[in-house]
Amino acid sequence: METLFLYLNGDRGLKVLEALSKLNIYNIFVFKNISISSEKVVSKLKEFKNNKSIHFKTVKNINSKEHLLYVKKINPDISIVAGFSQIFNDEIINAPKFGTINLHAGPLPKYRGGSPLNWQIINGEKIIGLSIIQMNKGIDTGEVLCQSSFELKISESILDVHQKTNLFFSQMVLDVLNKIKNKSIIFLKQDESKATYWHQRSDLDGKISWKNMTALQAHNFIRALSKPYNGSYTFYLNHKLRIFSSKLTTKFFHGSPGRVVKIKDEKLLVICADKGLYIEEYKFEDYSGDLINGMHLI
Repeated sequence: METLFLYLNGDRGLKVLEALSKLNIYNIFVFKNISISSEKVVSKLKEFKNNKSIHFKTVKNINSKEHLLYVKKINPDISIVAGFSQIFNDEIINAPKFGTINLHAGPLPKYRGGSPLNWQIINGEKIIGLSIIQMNKGIDTGEVLCQSSFELKISESILDVHQKTNLFFSQMVLDVLNKIKNKSIIFLKQDESKATYWHQRSDLDGKISWKNMTALQAHNFIRALSKPYNGSYTFYLNHKLRIFSSKLTTKFFHGSPGRVVKIKDEKLLVICADKGLYIEEYKFEDYSGDLINGMHLI
């Protein structure tokens, strides 16, 4: 039975674990960050507690001498990184027999770096790309072992994209492992001349610019940062307003960017750089009122 190390943080790793466990041919050591307190993750992991081929560990520092010694002791065939938040050093990457593979939620080399799913939606991509690479010391610079993609519908949010991504990765991992076993895996070097990097997004990057964004750009921005994230935001006076859902309209409502408009028998909309955008779900953080006609968002 082959031995695998699986480093996970959330749903992506859990979906991979589920797919691997069904095959019943792997001895799996599952590592979660010691800081993970998500009830959903903890509850899901408990479903595998009676599976004797799955072993659960927590790790505080992935690059500690203690963890390196443990990896060398178990001597796994391969390590799989599925959304783990820590950066691996060379020794940990290369300790397994085949090294370490990383599930990167973006097409490479175009979307190296952080928050690749969010960036793809924000940038208006119609196709979401995914990659599995063999890790090295660079930032997403390793050789590509597997790539896949799926269509992004204009109505889909980041939650929909995460769910599809997790399902795709669970199958992509099985494909990579099977090809490694059959010695048919192909190592594809990335074209450095086409490489672009994107920074990890934070809540500070989530402010909507009504005067600079078209309705389509604002819609992409809103759905890229909606639940399970905090949501994009704007301000009415000094009150922060979180927006979670929007909808494009074929009608042309024009005016001052940021102006809230209520047309008879229509939903609320906010004027963007080119035209209006329907606002479907929102929440003020420190204001008890609702969006009403005539408000101006900044």
